[in-house]
Amino acid sequence: MNRRQFLATTAVTAAAAAMASKLEVERVEAEKASGKTVVTLMYASGDFTPANKAEFQKLNPDIQIRQIDVNQTTLNAMIAAGSPPDIISAHYYDIPSFVLRNQIQDITSYLQKSSVIKMSDLAPIANAYRWDPKKLAYDTGSYWGLCKDWSQDGTMWYNKALLSAAGLSVPDLSTAPNFNDLISLGEKLTVRQSGAVKVFGLDLAYDWGHAARHFMHLMSTMAKGSSFYSADGTTCDFGSANATTVLQAAVNWGKANIGPGAITADSSGCNTRLINGRSAMIMQGEWIVGPLMTGSTTGGPVSNIADFVLGPAPVLGSYRVSETYFSQGFVMSAGSKVKDAAWKLVEYFFGPKGADERAKIGWGEPGLKSAFQYFPKTGAAAEWYNSTQTEAKYFATMPYSPYASSDDVNSVMLNEIANVILGKETLAQAQANMTSQVNAKLAAGKASLLG
Repeated sequence: MNRRQFLATTAVTAAAAAMASKLEVERVEAEKASGKTVVTLMYASGDFTPANKAEFQKLNPDIQIRQIDVNQTTLNAMIAAGSPPDIISAHYYDIPSFVLRNQIQDITSYLQKSSVIKMSDLAPIANAYRWDPKKLAYDTGSYWGLCKDWSQDGTMWYNKALLSAAGLSVPDLSTAPNFNDLISLGEKLTVRQSGAVKVFGLDLAYDWGHAARHFMHLMSTMAKGSSFYSADGTTCDFGSANATTVLQAAVNWGKANIGPGAITADSSGCNTRLINGRSAMIMQGEWIVGPLMTGSTTGGPVSNIADFVLGPAPVLGSYRVSETYFSQGFVMSAGSKVKDAAWKLVEYFFGPKGADERAKIGWGEPGLKSAFQYFPKTGAAAEWYNSTQTEAKYFATMPYSPYASSDDVNSVMLNEIANVILGKETLAQAQANMTSQVNAKLAAGKASLLG
């Protein structure tokens, strides 16, 4: 790190610390002024909306919600200052780091006592928010958070109108397609005009950072238990035979320039591209149901809703699996001074009331089994509903290491794959670089968390 980078980083950290101190002062002053218990919520306003906030406070007049934007630097500073948010937006892969740093609360006892959220009603994704720090394993031990909504993120959307215009048919939706076959199909569906891509044939939601996770998913399909990581998550290997197969497919996709990526950037948003006919196929999971159901100017279904069908997640190897990559949920701070009031917010937003309302518009699959009855399933949505029911048989959570940030690993992967696509290095060089860089991050993370 040079002097300019050091000064910039120091300035950001200092600003975050000042913000953390300011937020704590505001919390104390708000409690004194209102006489109410103030619960600090770090959650995006597009998820926990102003309407949610107003309704909760009306139902709980003794509690005031103070909502702040999701920001990792601010969160770190608030935790360091001893005044963390009471409820924090979190993905399941965030859990191990939080637990090993003693930063979040075991909520198992709250669940066991709750008359609102029934443990028997938790969807399978809830197990991803369980983690055993002794075994360093998911799906066992205490609950450290809950899922708001989730998706089997590799499932494929097809625009029937664009396939028909190209004289092609939708792939067989009863079986998982091979990713290499999708590349070939995507090349036929891509429309170019004056050297520019007008319609992308195979969109991997690159602008959302999902492409690296799609490649990790394909690694999982090579064989049961296949992963870039070792079983204990302490090392990685991007040079194995399975890894080479996956990364070569990633490079082939990128060089074909059939989706936003290293050659052609497009920040318009993958949902927008699909709905507006700029992507013929997209690997993006059930998250698109919501935009399809509410994307018209009146807030109702889009006019071309009948054009879209949902199919299985692709494979590269012999093992069919359909993973969730992250999910959206929450954790409660171990340092919260108002845990009981914070739990009331959890019951409101993550319990049946909130889950049922979100399920009705299909914005991801609900975290409660009972809410799934409200998932859209009439008209064009009937096919999507049936597809999710079938795909559920292959559900799994994507494996991560607790010792490195998922986003950091994704960044390394995409940067190195882009270098190969752009002819800056060979695949073998990129594989060596990925292995070296990620192993360094894993070693540093393990030393930080375990000593």
